[in-house]
Amino acid sequence: MSYRKHLLTNVNWVVSANIFVGIINFFAIAWFARRLGPTVMGNYAVVVTALQLISAFLSAGFDQAVIRDPKNSELLAAANIATTGQSILLLVISCIVYFMYYLQSPIEALQILYPAGLVFGSIVFSLYGNLFAAPIAANLNYRYLSTVRLVSTLAGVGVGIILIGLETGIYALAARDIIAALIMLFFVRAKSFNRLGWNASRFGFAQLTKFASGMWGLNLLERVALRLDYALIGILFGKEIMGMYFVVRGLVEGVLGFLVTPVQTVFYAYYCRLQDKTRIISIILKRLSFAYYGICLLLVVISFYVTPKILPLLLGVDYQGAFLIVPGLVVYAGSILWFENLKVLAMSQHKHHTMVAARLMQIGILLLSIYPLTKAFGLLGAGFASGVSALALGWFASIRYWIRSRSSDLSIII
Repeated sequence: MSYRKHLLTNVNWVVSANIFVGIINFFAIAWFARRLGPTVMGNYAVVVTALQLISAFLSAGFDQAVIRDPKNSELLAAANIATTGQSILLLVISCIVYFMYYLQSPIEALQILYPAGLVFGSIVFSLYGNLFAAPIAANLNYRYLSTVRLVSTLAGVGVGIILIGLETGIYALAARDIIAALIMLFFVRAKSFNRLGWNASRFGFAQLTKFASGMWGLNLLERVALRLDYALIGILFGKEIMGMYFVVRGLVEGVLGFLVTPVQTVFYAYYCRLQDKTRIISIILKRLSFAYYGICLLLVVISFYVTPKILPLLLGVDYQGAFLIVPGLVVYAGSILWFENLKVLAMSQHKHHTMVAARLMQIGILLLSIYPLTKAFGLLGAGFASGVSALALGWFASIRYWIRSRSSDLSIII
Protein backbone atom coordinates (compact mmCIF):
# COMPACT_ATOMS: atom_id res chain seq x y z
CA MET A 1 0.00 0.00 0.00
CA SER A 2 1.38 3.42 -0.99
CA TYR A 3 1.89 6.07 1.65
CA ARG A 4 -0.83 8.27 0.15
CA LYS A 5 -3.33 5.42 0.09
CA HIS A 6 -2.36 4.51 3.65
CA LEU A 7 -2.93 8.14 4.68
CA LEU A 8 -6.35 8.26 3.02
CA THR A 9 -7.32 5.00 4.71
CA ASN A 10 -6.48 6.51 8.09
CA VAL A 11 -8.39 9.68 7.27
CA ASN A 12 -11.42 7.53 6.44
CA TRP A 13 -11.15 5.71 9.75
CA VAL A 14 -10.80 8.93 11.75
CA VAL A 15 -13.67 10.62 9.92
CA SER A 16 -15.93 7.57 10.21
CA ALA A 17 -15.24 7.18 13.92
CA ASN A 18 -15.71 10.91 14.45
CA ILE A 19 -19.12 10.76 12.81
CA PHE A 20 -20.32 8.11 15.24
CA VAL A 21 -18.57 9.60 18.28
CA GLY A 22 -19.78 13.08 17.39
CA ILE A 23 -23.38 11.93 17.01
CA ILE A 24 -23.21 9.99 20.29
CA ASN A 25 -21.69 12.88 22.23
CA PHE A 26 -24.00 15.45 20.68
CA PHE A 27 -27.20 13.70 21.67
CA ALA A 28 -25.72 12.49 24.97
CA ILE A 29 -24.91 16.08 26.02
CA ALA A 30 -28.39 17.18 24.99
CA TRP A 31 -30.03 14.30 26.87
CA PHE A 32 -27.95 14.81 30.01
CA ALA A 33 -28.69 18.53 29.93
CA ARG A 34 -32.40 17.92 29.47
CA ARG A 35 -32.59 15.41 32.34
CA LEU A 36 -30.29 17.18 34.80
CA GLY A 37 -31.16 20.82 34.16
CA PRO A 38 -28.99 23.97 34.09
CA THR A 39 -28.19 23.95 37.83
CA VAL A 40 -26.58 20.48 37.88
CA MET A 41 -24.85 21.20 34.59
CA GLY A 42 -23.57 24.43 36.16
CA ASN A 43 -22.06 22.54 39.12
CA TYR A 44 -20.41 20.12 36.72
CA ALA A 45 -19.14 23.04 34.64
CA VAL A 46 -17.54 24.55 37.75
CA VAL A 47 -15.67 21.29 38.49
CA VAL A 48 -14.51 20.72 34.92
CA THR A 49 -13.52 24.35 34.37
CA ALA A 50 -11.49 24.53 37.57
CA LEU A 51 -9.62 21.27 36.97
CA GLN A 52 -8.95 22.00 33.33
CA LEU A 53 -7.65 25.49 34.08
CA ILE A 54 -5.28 23.95 36.65
CA SER A 55 -4.14 21.23 34.24
CA ALA A 56 -3.57 23.90 31.58
CA PHE A 57 -0.49 25.08 33.46
CA LEU A 58 0.95 21.56 33.34
CA SER A 59 0.28 20.72 29.69
CA ALA A 60 3.60 20.38 27.91
CA GLY A 61 2.69 18.16 24.95
CA PHE A 62 4.71 15.07 25.94
CA ASP A 63 2.58 12.84 23.71
CA GLN A 64 3.15 15.11 20.71
CA ALA A 65 6.90 14.91 21.29
CA VAL A 66 6.60 11.11 21.10
CA ILE A 67 4.64 11.33 17.84
CA ARG A 68 7.54 13.26 16.29
CA ASP A 69 10.09 10.58 17.25
CA PRO A 70 8.32 7.35 18.30
CA LYS A 71 11.40 5.10 17.94
CA ASN A 72 13.50 7.07 20.41
CA SER A 73 13.39 4.87 23.54
CA GLU A 74 15.09 7.50 25.70
CA LEU A 75 12.50 10.09 24.71
CA LEU A 76 9.67 7.62 25.39
CA ALA A 77 10.99 6.88 28.88
CA ALA A 78 11.47 10.57 29.65
CA ALA A 79 7.89 11.28 28.56
CA ASN A 80 6.63 8.47 30.79
CA ILE A 81 8.44 9.80 33.87
CA ALA A 82 7.46 13.39 33.11
CA THR A 83 3.78 12.42 32.84
CA THR A 84 3.98 10.79 36.28
CA GLY A 85 5.43 13.98 37.75
CA GLN A 86 2.81 15.99 35.91
CA SER A 87 0.01 13.91 37.48
CA ILE A 88 1.41 14.26 41.01
CA LEU A 89 1.77 18.02 40.64
CA LEU A 90 -1.78 18.24 39.30
CA LEU A 91 -3.02 16.43 42.40
CA VAL A 92 -1.16 18.73 44.78
CA ILE A 93 -2.37 21.95 43.12
CA SER A 94 -5.94 20.64 42.85
CA CYS A 95 -6.00 19.84 46.57
CA ILE A 96 -4.75 23.34 47.41
CA VAL A 97 -7.41 24.98 45.21
CA TYR A 98 -10.14 22.75 46.66
CA PHE A 99 -9.09 23.60 50.22
CA MET A 100 -9.30 27.31 49.42
CA TYR A 101 -12.78 26.77 47.97
CA TYR A 102 -13.77 24.80 51.08
CA LEU A 103 -12.75 27.66 53.33
CA GLN A 104 -14.99 30.00 51.35
CA SER A 105 -18.01 27.70 50.71
CA PRO A 106 -17.75 24.52 52.82
CA ILE A 107 -21.23 23.14 52.02
CA GLU A 108 -20.89 23.54 48.25
CA ALA A 109 -17.34 22.20 48.38
CA LEU A 110 -18.44 19.01 50.13
CA GLN A 111 -21.21 18.50 47.57
CA ILE A 112 -18.76 18.40 44.67
CA LEU A 113 -15.87 16.60 46.42
CA TYR A 114 -16.42 13.09 45.07
CA PRO A 115 -17.54 14.14 41.56
CA ALA A 116 -14.44 16.34 41.40
CA GLY A 117 -12.31 13.33 42.37
CA LEU A 118 -13.80 11.31 39.51
CA VAL A 119 -13.23 14.11 37.01
CA PHE A 120 -9.67 14.46 38.29
CA GLY A 121 -9.13 10.73 37.71
CA SER A 122 -10.43 11.03 34.16
CA ILE A 123 -7.92 13.82 33.43
CA VAL A 124 -4.99 11.74 34.75
CA PHE A 125 -6.12 8.66 32.82
CA SER A 126 -6.40 10.81 29.70
CA LEU A 127 -2.82 12.06 30.14
CA TYR A 128 -1.52 8.51 30.15
CA GLY A 129 -3.94 7.47 27.44
CA ASN A 130 -2.62 10.17 25.11
CA LEU A 131 0.95 9.17 25.91
CA PHE A 132 0.42 5.46 25.18
CA ALA A 133 -1.55 6.33 22.07
CA ALA A 134 1.29 8.45 20.67
CA PRO A 135 3.37 5.57 19.20
CA ILE A 136 0.21 4.13 17.68
CA ALA A 137 -0.62 7.50 16.13
CA ALA A 138 2.93 7.90 14.84
CA ASN A 139 2.54 4.61 12.97
CA LEU A 140 -0.71 5.96 11.48
CA ASN A 141 -2.71 3.11 13.02
CA TYR A 142 -5.81 5.26 13.39
CA ARG A 143 -8.04 2.31 12.65
CA TYR A 144 -7.24 0.96 16.10
CA LEU A 145 -7.36 4.35 17.84
CA SER A 146 -10.66 5.27 16.20
CA THR A 147 -12.25 1.97 17.18
CA VAL A 148 -11.07 2.27 20.77
CA ARG A 149 -12.30 5.85 20.98
CA LEU A 150 -15.73 4.76 19.78
CA VAL A 151 -15.89 1.88 22.27
CA SER A 152 -14.78 4.05 25.21
CA THR A 153 -17.30 6.77 24.31
CA LEU A 154 -20.15 4.27 24.13
CA ALA A 155 -19.15 2.73 27.46
CA GLY A 156 -18.89 6.10 29.20
CA VAL A 157 -22.23 7.35 27.87
CA GLY A 158 -23.86 4.03 28.75
CA VAL A 159 -22.70 4.26 32.37
CA GLY A 160 -23.87 7.87 32.52
CA ILE A 161 -27.34 6.95 31.25
CA ILE A 162 -27.67 4.15 33.81
CA LEU A 163 -26.65 6.47 36.65
CA ILE A 164 -29.08 9.17 35.54
CA GLY A 165 -31.79 6.54 35.70
CA LEU A 166 -30.72 5.98 39.30
CA GLU A 167 -31.00 9.76 39.90
CA THR A 168 -27.36 10.26 40.85
CA GLY A 169 -27.17 13.78 39.40
CA ILE A 170 -23.69 15.11 38.79
CA TYR A 171 -22.16 11.68 39.48
CA ALA A 172 -23.55 10.45 36.17
CA LEU A 173 -21.45 13.00 34.28
CA ALA A 174 -18.32 12.40 36.34
CA ALA A 175 -18.62 8.61 36.01
CA ARG A 176 -19.09 8.94 32.25
CA ASP A 177 -15.81 10.84 32.03
CA ILE A 178 -13.70 8.46 34.11
CA ILE A 179 -15.09 5.26 32.52
CA ALA A 180 -14.41 6.54 29.00
CA ALA A 181 -10.86 7.64 29.93
CA LEU A 182 -10.09 4.38 31.75
CA ILE A 183 -11.23 2.15 28.88
CA MET A 184 -9.28 4.23 26.38
CA LEU A 185 -6.17 3.93 28.55
CA PHE A 186 -6.59 0.16 28.92
CA PHE A 187 -6.72 -0.52 25.20
CA VAL A 188 -3.95 1.83 24.10
CA ARG A 189 -1.75 0.56 26.94
CA ALA A 190 -2.32 -3.01 25.72
CA LYS A 191 -1.40 -2.05 22.15
CA SER A 192 1.70 -0.10 23.28
CA PHE A 193 2.72 -2.74 25.85
CA ASN A 194 6.29 -2.22 27.13
CA ARG A 195 6.92 0.56 24.62
CA LEU A 196 7.54 3.51 26.96
CA GLY A 197 9.80 2.22 29.73
CA TRP A 198 11.40 4.04 32.66
CA ASN A 199 15.09 4.04 31.71
CA ALA A 200 15.38 7.68 30.77
CA SER A 201 18.69 9.41 30.20
CA ARG A 202 19.79 13.01 30.38
CA PHE A 203 19.73 13.06 26.58
CA GLY A 204 16.12 11.86 26.55
CA PHE A 205 15.04 14.54 29.00
CA ALA A 206 16.95 17.16 27.02
CA GLN A 207 15.05 16.21 23.86
CA LEU A 208 11.73 16.21 25.67
CA THR A 209 12.46 19.56 27.32
CA LYS A 210 13.44 21.12 24.01
CA PHE A 211 10.10 20.22 22.46
CA ALA A 212 8.00 20.79 25.58
CA SER A 213 9.50 24.22 26.34
CA GLY A 214 7.95 25.58 23.15
CA MET A 215 4.82 23.46 23.43
CA TRP A 216 4.07 24.41 27.04
CA GLY A 217 3.32 28.05 26.34
CA LEU A 218 1.08 27.23 23.39
CA ASN A 219 -0.77 24.49 25.29
CA LEU A 220 -1.22 26.75 28.30
CA LEU A 221 -2.71 29.56 26.27
CA GLU A 222 -4.91 27.18 24.27
CA ARG A 223 -6.38 25.53 27.36
CA VAL A 224 -6.83 28.83 29.15
CA ALA A 225 -8.56 30.23 26.06
CA LEU A 226 -10.76 27.13 25.93
CA ARG A 227 -12.07 27.46 29.49
CA LEU A 228 -11.57 31.09 30.45
CA ASP A 229 -14.92 32.20 29.06
CA TYR A 230 -16.70 29.55 31.15
CA ALA A 231 -15.19 30.99 34.30
CA LEU A 232 -16.02 34.56 33.26
CA ILE A 233 -19.62 33.60 32.39
CA GLY A 234 -19.95 31.93 35.79
CA ILE A 235 -18.70 35.07 37.54
CA LEU A 236 -20.93 37.40 35.51
CA PHE A 237 -24.14 35.34 35.41
CA GLY A 238 -23.94 32.61 38.07
CA LYS A 239 -23.90 28.80 37.92
CA GLU A 240 -27.24 28.28 36.15
CA ILE A 241 -26.38 30.47 33.16
CA MET A 242 -22.91 28.96 33.21
CA GLY A 243 -24.57 25.56 32.90
CA MET A 244 -26.58 26.73 29.88
CA TYR A 245 -23.47 28.16 28.26
CA PHE A 246 -21.55 24.97 29.06
CA VAL A 247 -24.18 22.81 27.34
CA VAL A 248 -24.50 24.92 24.19
CA ARG A 249 -20.75 25.37 23.93
CA GLY A 250 -20.39 21.59 24.41
CA LEU A 251 -22.76 20.91 21.50
CA VAL A 252 -20.84 23.30 19.23
CA GLU A 253 -17.49 21.87 20.34
CA GLY A 254 -18.81 18.38 19.64
CA VAL A 255 -19.29 19.33 16.01
CA LEU A 256 -15.95 21.17 16.05
CA GLY A 257 -14.19 18.13 17.54
CA PHE A 258 -15.46 16.01 14.65
CA LEU A 259 -13.70 18.38 12.26
CA VAL A 260 -10.59 19.14 14.32
CA THR A 261 -9.57 15.57 15.23
CA PRO A 262 -8.46 14.60 11.69
CA VAL A 263 -6.44 17.83 11.54
CA GLN A 264 -4.73 17.23 14.89
CA THR A 265 -3.99 13.57 14.17
CA VAL A 266 -3.74 12.50 10.53
CA PHE A 267 -2.87 15.90 9.07
CA TYR A 268 -0.22 16.44 11.74
CA ALA A 269 1.38 13.06 11.04
CA TYR A 270 1.26 13.86 7.32
CA TYR A 271 2.82 17.31 7.73
CA CYS A 272 5.60 15.82 9.86
CA ARG A 273 6.62 13.63 6.92
CA LEU A 274 6.17 16.26 4.19
CA GLN A 275 9.54 17.61 3.08
CA ASP A 276 8.44 20.66 1.06
CA LYS A 277 5.58 22.63 2.62
CA THR A 278 5.67 25.53 0.16
CA ARG A 279 2.69 24.36 -1.88
CA ILE A 280 0.61 23.61 1.21
CA ILE A 281 1.22 27.12 2.60
CA SER A 282 0.23 28.70 -0.71
CA ILE A 283 -2.99 26.71 -1.00
CA ILE A 284 -4.10 27.43 2.56
CA LEU A 285 -3.32 31.13 2.73
CA LYS A 286 -3.88 32.26 -0.85
CA ARG A 287 -6.67 30.07 -2.19
CA LEU A 288 -8.81 28.94 0.72
CA SER A 289 -8.95 31.72 3.30
CA PHE A 290 -11.65 34.05 1.90
CA ALA A 291 -13.86 31.23 0.64
CA TYR A 292 -13.58 29.50 4.00
CA TYR A 293 -14.60 32.53 6.04
CA GLY A 294 -17.37 33.31 3.56
CA ILE A 295 -18.89 29.92 4.33
CA CYS A 296 -18.53 30.61 8.06
CA LEU A 297 -20.42 33.91 7.68
CA LEU A 298 -23.23 32.12 5.84
CA LEU A 299 -23.51 29.60 8.69
CA VAL A 300 -23.75 32.44 11.22
CA VAL A 301 -26.71 33.92 9.34
CA ILE A 302 -28.41 30.52 9.12
CA SER A 303 -27.92 29.93 12.84
CA PHE A 304 -29.91 33.07 13.69
CA TYR A 305 -32.99 31.56 12.07
CA VAL A 306 -32.57 27.86 12.80
CA THR A 307 -31.41 27.54 16.42
CA PRO A 308 -34.36 29.37 18.12
CA LYS A 309 -36.63 26.57 16.90
CA ILE A 310 -34.28 23.60 17.31
CA LEU A 311 -32.56 24.26 20.64
CA PRO A 312 -35.67 24.26 22.91
CA LEU A 313 -36.83 21.02 21.28
CA LEU A 314 -33.40 19.46 21.83
CA LEU A 315 -32.66 20.64 25.36
CA GLY A 316 -36.05 21.51 26.82
CA VAL A 317 -37.77 24.72 27.89
CA ASP A 318 -35.17 25.42 30.60
CA TYR A 319 -32.72 26.29 27.81
CA GLN A 320 -35.12 28.37 25.72
CA GLY A 321 -32.98 31.52 25.72
CA ALA A 322 -29.73 29.68 25.07
CA PHE A 323 -30.08 29.99 21.28
CA LEU A 324 -28.59 33.49 21.59
CA ILE A 325 -25.18 31.94 22.32
CA VAL A 326 -25.02 29.95 19.08
CA PRO A 327 -24.22 32.56 16.35
CA GLY A 328 -21.11 33.76 18.16
CA LEU A 329 -20.00 30.19 18.78
CA VAL A 330 -20.33 29.42 15.07
CA VAL A 331 -17.75 32.15 14.45
CA TYR A 332 -15.67 30.63 17.24
CA ALA A 333 -15.80 27.11 15.78
CA GLY A 334 -14.89 28.17 12.26
CA SER A 335 -11.96 30.27 13.44
CA ILE A 336 -10.59 27.56 15.73
CA LEU A 337 -10.70 24.98 12.93
CA TRP A 338 -8.75 27.33 10.68
CA PHE A 339 -6.18 28.03 13.36
CA GLU A 340 -5.73 24.34 14.25
CA ASN A 341 -4.62 23.53 10.71
CA LEU A 342 -2.04 26.35 10.79
CA LYS A 343 -0.89 25.20 14.22
CA VAL A 344 -0.22 21.57 13.29
CA LEU A 345 1.62 22.75 10.19
CA ALA A 346 3.82 24.88 12.46
CA MET A 347 4.26 21.98 14.89
CA SER A 348 5.46 19.75 12.06
CA GLN A 349 8.29 22.23 11.51
CA HIS A 350 9.08 22.43 15.24
CA LYS A 351 7.90 26.05 15.15
CA HIS A 352 4.79 25.74 17.32
CA HIS A 353 6.02 28.52 19.61
CA THR A 354 5.27 31.00 16.81
CA MET A 355 1.53 30.53 17.42
CA VAL A 356 1.79 31.83 20.99
CA ALA A 357 1.31 35.48 20.00
CA ALA A 358 -1.99 34.68 18.27
CA ARG A 359 -3.28 32.89 21.38
CA LEU A 360 -2.25 35.85 23.54
CA MET A 361 -4.26 38.12 21.27
CA GLN A 362 -7.28 35.83 21.55
CA ILE A 363 -7.17 35.84 25.36
CA GLY A 364 -6.59 39.59 25.48
CA ILE A 365 -9.55 40.36 23.23
CA LEU A 366 -11.75 37.93 25.20
CA LEU A 367 -10.86 39.64 28.49
CA LEU A 368 -11.47 43.10 27.02
CA SER A 369 -14.73 42.30 25.24
CA ILE A 370 -16.66 39.80 27.35
CA TYR A 371 -17.76 42.20 30.07
CA PRO A 372 -19.04 45.05 27.86
CA LEU A 373 -20.62 42.64 25.35
CA THR A 374 -22.40 40.57 27.99
CA LYS A 375 -23.59 43.67 29.83
CA ALA A 376 -24.91 45.16 26.60
CA PHE A 377 -26.30 42.06 24.87
CA GLY A 378 -26.51 39.33 27.53
CA LEU A 379 -26.01 35.77 26.26
CA LEU A 380 -25.74 37.00 22.68
CA GLY A 381 -22.76 39.11 23.71
CA ALA A 382 -21.22 36.18 25.60
CA GLY A 383 -21.26 34.05 22.46
CA PHE A 384 -19.85 36.82 20.29
CA ALA A 385 -17.09 37.59 22.79
CA SER A 386 -15.81 34.05 22.24
CA GLY A 387 -16.40 34.34 18.49
CA VAL A 388 -14.66 37.69 18.00
CA SER A 389 -11.63 36.65 20.03
CA ALA A 390 -11.33 33.39 18.04
CA LEU A 391 -11.72 35.31 14.76
CA ALA A 392 -8.83 37.55 15.78
CA LEU A 393 -6.83 34.42 16.59
CA GLY A 394 -7.34 32.92 13.13
CA TRP A 395 -6.68 36.07 11.15
CA PHE A 396 -3.70 37.22 13.16
CA ALA A 397 -2.08 33.78 12.83
CA SER A 398 -2.76 33.77 9.08
CA ILE A 399 -1.41 37.25 8.43
CA ARG A 400 1.71 36.67 10.50
CA TYR A 401 2.26 33.30 8.86
CA TRP A 402 1.92 34.82 5.38
CA ILE A 403 4.23 37.76 6.10
CA ARG A 404 6.94 35.53 7.54
CA SER A 405 6.67 33.08 4.65
CA ARG A 406 7.03 35.89 2.11
CA SER A 407 9.96 37.54 3.86
CA SER A 408 11.99 34.38 4.39
CA ASP A 409 12.33 30.83 3.15
CA LEU A 410 8.93 29.15 2.92
CA SER A 411 10.09 26.26 5.06
CA ILE A 412 10.44 28.60 8.06
CA ILE A 413 7.53 30.09 9.95
CA ILE A 414 9.30 32.77 11.87
